[in-house]
Amino acid sequence: MKWFKDFDTQGELELKQGTAEFEYFVAKGELALPESNLAHGIVHLGNLLSFDPGCPEWMELLETYRERNQGDLEALLPNDEERYYATEAIRAYHYAKIGHLDEAISLLNKILSVKPDVKYMECWGLTWLLDEAGFKAISAETAFYTLAQALNRFPEYKHLTISQERYLNDYLALATEYPNHFKVNETFIMTYLGLIRKAGKYEQALSLAKEYQKIYPGWHISIAKGLISREAQAYDQAEAAFKEALNFDPTDLSARLEAGDMYFNTQEWEKALNWYLEILEQDPEHEWAYPSTLFCQWKIDYQQDYPDETFPEELSNLAYGEVPNHRAQAIYSKFMPYQGYLPEPDDALSNILRQLIDENTKSDSFSCATTYLEAPSNLLAFQTQFQKELKIDLSVENIPKPDPRVPLESSPWELWKFEGTDPYPALPKPSNDLYEPIIKIANDEYEFEKQWAMASRIAQEISSDRVQELLAIMIHPPALPAGKTALEWLPRIQLAAAQVISHLDDGWEGSIRKKALYTVLFGPRDWATVAAIMALTHLAMENESISHNLNQAFAKLAAAIPDTGYCCYEYPLYYHWRYLPNLFEKEYEAIADKLQEIRARE
Repeated sequence: MKWFKDFDTQGELELKQGTAEFEYFVAKGELALPESNLAHGIVHLGNLLSFDPGCPEWMELLETYRERNQGDLEALLPNDEERYYATEAIRAYHYAKIGHLDEAISLLNKILSVKPDVKYMECWGLTWLLDEAGFKAISAETAFYTLAQALNRFPEYKHLTISQERYLNDYLALATEYPNHFKVNETFIMTYLGLIRKAGKYEQALSLAKEYQKIYPGWHISIAKGLISREAQAYDQAEAAFKEALNFDPTDLSARLEAGDMYFNTQEWEKALNWYLEILEQDPEHEWAYPSTLFCQWKIDYQQDYPDETFPEELSNLAYGEVPNHRAQAIYSKFMPYQGYLPEPDDALSNILRQLIDENTKSDSFSCATTYLEAPSNLLAFQTQFQKELKIDLSVENIPKPDPRVPLESSPWELWKFEGTDPYPALPKPSNDLYEPIIKIANDEYEFEKQWAMASRIAQEISSDRVQELLAIMIHPPALPAGKTALEWLPRIQLAAAQVISHLDDGWEGSIRKKALYTVLFGPRDWATVAAIMALTHLAMENESISHNLNQAFAKLAAAIPDTGYCCYEYPLYYHWRYLPNLFEKEYEAIADKLQEIRARE
């Protein structure tokens, strides 16, 4: 690992190279030196802004660099033949500042084609373009490509967070303005309808599509209608639109692929298979349709939920061969924990409860013994499963070291307190009105991205002052719905609460969401710890600047894994840890090796 060391009044300051903290330290430090090397500092400033181009403090630093060099940022930038996206983004910013908006937007589009996750266009470009004269200052080609890029970069509405929706509506405002300045054609109309669809405005999109089809009858509008109807869950209408598109181009594979995927996702295997087979008639080794066909045929023939000895070996070879097939891997992800499903707890007490559920046991009291102290949510699951207060006589032989009852950091809140080895909820029950939105998320079919988006919308209606109540839901769960067990329900509730907490406010240092999620992460170790790990990992994937902070937090949690006994959070910690951005190669390898060790052991 590479580390940069300096000293301040608080003692030694140690910064990991490649983190936002390191880039900020160097970029700002250059301004303070008697002989500043601004050309060196601006490279680090470019790296810094790639974490968050909208950070006010970092943008102020960029303006300081511009002023120090008499307004000429470009003179500080490398002019090598191979250029780096982070400094090229500053070049685009410079172009906009000197009034060359078309060059600026065009360059940002090129950057986004290779680095689509950085929000340069959202934080900078939209501000420039939404200015009264913005759209007039760029070419039709640049304007269209900007809208097309947005359509490709944003997910469908069910996966769209509230912050993404705000940006998407800005792009929609530009698309609405587009016909006032540029010539319209079928490709633009298809893009425009796609943006409306991804904003979740299905009725508006379909109504416009029908009007446009009178002027531009053809493949583009038919495909647009099919995609809108599919997202609106009007599947028969969608299929009819895709068939309509084939009337304009009978050899088209994309319409067949969209129809096949629609029925694949709704698990109508025979319908999906028929569409995929039409593709294979033209392209027998189609990289998407072929593995999809193998899977559909397996589902039809064997009706299995999970791979067994009947699972197509060829599909496995495609997924994990020398040149992995991404579609085959995506199919396999449906069977992977945390990707395709939320695993149930596997503590010794969980397994006892699982046995009692299978035996349909009914009792008012239970006597249990465990070798080591286990997660307190185990006993909560007993209460939740039998929907009444139970007398549970729990005998614990050993306390693991480190003691999982002891928080790793102090916090404004605590979830659990203990009397000896007996856990008790440390927070009062929340108000009843908070249960309904959490139940809505937990009851939905498990799909993390979709539930994450749902949580972002729900969080907009909840004051951050109610964070303690959201934490309390984790230990005062709602009643068990029909058809679910407590071993399934309680982890879903805890995850839903963590997802909503993740969206209560913005920023990181000093934020409510950091305090609350770290409370769960570092408090008495429990099933809820897993929910915090999952939510924090996703926050880091959306906000790379906090990745180093979470890397340290996860290392601290890893150090608290007991030396003996089962640890409910060990596997999910290492499973998710490897997804943190900006890990050094050796860090990633060490985490992956540990994960393999855990898998082999279990």
